[in-house]
Amino acid sequence: EFPAACLGLFGVGVLGVIWSLLYLGKSFSVFPAMRQLVTRGPYRLIRHPLYISELMMAFSGGIAGGLQGEVVLPTFALLTTIMVGVRISVEERHLSQDERYQFYMNRVRWRLVPWVW
Repeated sequence: EFPAACLGLFGVGVLGVIWSLLYLGKSFSVFPAMRQLVTRGPYRLIRHPLYISELMMAFSGGIAGGLQGEVVLPTFALLTTIMVGVRISVEERHLSQDERYQFYMNRVRWRLVPWVW
């Protein structure tokens, strides 16, 4: 049974995923590729709102599992965080070859969390 705070964090993550995907539209891709550059909606605030939303969902499960003494969910949350960090690095290395994305990176400085990273 998830604690209420974890359910709330998970819900915020779900809403963030939906909001991000609505703005991404046809620019969504599993593999890094330069499609239409999206700079509206949550993408005007941070460069990877979909990933932070997914991490919120993973962390909510990790916290809930940790509170219940489980090891699997916190380990999953940690591994997910590492994988997202690697994915962002690979994706931005690829996308930054485009001048438009370089301009976007200069305008929207934060990848996941404003004033942090």
